[in-house]
Amino acid sequence: MNLRKHIAALLLLLATLLFSCSREQTASPNQEKVAVSISAGQGSTRTQIDENGLSVRWSENDRIAVWAASADNGFAFSAIPFSAYYLLGSSARFTAEITPMASGSYTYYSVYPVPESVSGNIAYFTLPAVQNGSYDGNNDILAAYPQTGGALNDPATEVDMTFKHKMHALRIFVPEGGNTLGEPIRRIQITFPQDVAGRVGVDFTDPAAAPTLESGSRTITLNIPDGLDESADAARQYAYAIIYPAQMEQAGEITFVARSFRYQASATYSARTMNEGGSTPVRLILGEPKDMTTTLRLSIAENHLGEEPQKITFEIASPDDATFGATRSFTIDVPTELTPAGYYDLDITGYENLSGATVRITYESESAIVSQNITMPEIIEAQTNTMALTVPYLFAEDFSSLSGSFENSTEFAISDPTDPDAVWLDQYGLPQWSGARIGGAAGTGIRICSHIEIGLWIKNIRNGRVDTAPLTAIKEGKSVRLHVEFDYASDLYEGTGSGGSTTYWAGTTTNSGLLNGSNEIENVVLGETTIPRDGPGNNGTWYGSTPHTQSYEVDGCGSTTRLSWRVGVSRGSSIGGNGNYWLYIDNIKVSIVK
Repeated sequence: MNLRKHIAALLLLLATLLFSCSREQTASPNQEKVAVSISAGQGSTRTQIDENGLSVRWSENDRIAVWAASADNGFAFSAIPFSAYYLLGSSARFTAEITPMASGSYTYYSVYPVPESVSGNIAYFTLPAVQNGSYDGNNDILAAYPQTGGALNDPATEVDMTFKHKMHALRIFVPEGGNTLGEPIRRIQITFPQDVAGRVGVDFTDPAAAPTLESGSRTITLNIPDGLDESADAARQYAYAIIYPAQMEQAGEITFVARSFRYQASATYSARTMNEGGSTPVRLILGEPKDMTTTLRLSIAENHLGEEPQKITFEIASPDDATFGATRSFTIDVPTELTPAGYYDLDITGYENLSGATVRITYESESAIVSQNITMPEIIEAQTNTMALTVPYLFAEDFSSLSGSFENSTEFAISDPTDPDAVWLDQYGLPQWSGARIGGAAGTGIRICSHIEIGLWIKNIRNGRVDTAPLTAIKEGKSVRLHVEFDYASDLYEGTGSGGSTTYWAGTTTNSGLLNGSNEIENVVLGETTIPRDGPGNNGTWYGSTPHTQSYEVDGCGSTTRLSWRVGVSRGSSIGGNGNYWLYIDNIKVSIVK
């Protein structure tokens, strides 16, 4: 419903609303339909707050649902929405197109607003536990007393319908001297001794029947964007809560917890019966305020980058309503803004909805810029919430994002004498990586293969190779010394003959193209290294186990540097033989050496 909301006093009178229904002879584009209208007049008011603060009236785009039932033929139509299209003072007209009704007598039923669903005679609505503090007519559920009349097609037919309010309204105001917070109230949480919000069921055939409540909540939260402050009796400012009518024992209590930007205070009142259609004024006088200052304390617990960060930028990625105070991003200048104890305090009072938010953190050092997404911890109001940061590696790959399994000339074949072309690995979740005689297991790791064939003591070795994406986290123009660490394992399969071991080289390249196993590594750091077999030695795969760790350091690395591994085989000559030799790699970690 599109409401023109005017903040004023609300008095929902137990008086009923009188409606007059008549047929309107308007031509329809669909000749099988007729347009009818329903008039709401007689000074009756409904869904928009009047300036006098004592009533509500219909507003544009209000809609009611109407049923017409015949004793002989059941429902002629059910829950058809009638939309407001003409407003004049406190009167309104609603229109809908219906299939022409057969002559006869009908019983008419109606509810407001249009229900979310209908089951049998019960119309269902959601009465929300979170409201905005202004009057929302969608929550003020009405049911009409059944009326009998002829078909709406008959010009002589007039049907007068009387509606009954089914919910209860609270009108909350703060008298002069009642706001101890010293700031406008932004939120009020009201807790009742029994459920007052949830899924409401209303019998549209009997407005006198008590409504039902399912999936209930005892708490109503009013989020008041414009704030609620003290006001004089002659010009009261109100916040409104629409609740399910409840027969509450006076021994119970209703608690109001009011929150401003920085403070919180409460008030408790004896419970009372909340009748259908009634309105209860609440004179809210708050108790002693509590300081609700909420702090996010940030510190660096671990630094895998190697260089000390100079700036740390926080930017909220999701959800859209989460903020750091009045902004969605901020930057810490580490040398000047961290305390001597190594932490930074951020005042997030009033913005505790950071819990669970996704935040992009960017660390900038002298030579590099690295980023990571983190999930914010639970933020507790009125406390100092600590958050220990871990600066990520300059480059790291554990292959958990490897999106598919693949084998590129890594499986044994009796004869495989050529060097296969290298391929890009973007399609497997490794953008800008390339490899030849390379395989991978989704979410696990990669392997590089060397194939050997021997005939009459002549060896034909076809090597494999892998090159990572460029290390673009290094700032353009910077040259740094890197510490490279990786986990590895070896396996082999002897097709014909026996013996031999896997060997590998490791280093770097600045070549941005596809490089196959015949290309030697441009800058070799680890020369050919022979490693014993770890795997079962059969013609299968052995992903998921890399028990060994190797590391090296390399100078002169920049933003175009790629890490490279090349795999070979150490095996003696013989009259004949063949086999595959694999290097498995996982958990690559790269830091700057200072």
